[in-house]
Amino acid sequence: MSKNEQYPDQVRIRLGLIDSEISERPEAHIFVTSQASWENCCDDLPCCDVYEPVR
Repeated sequence: MSKNEQYPDQVRIRLGLIDSEISERPEAHIFVTSQASWENCCDDLPCCDVYEPVR
């Protein structure tokens, strides 16, 4: 879990903590400039060099 003082109403839950089926799907790829060399984002999701813009 993480919080950001700039956005106090927002809480981010790490998906690795959930041990049941996850119906949500990714909405963006973040930190793409530091991704592993074997990573290939080949879908239509937006890519961000830093944190994803706040929705």
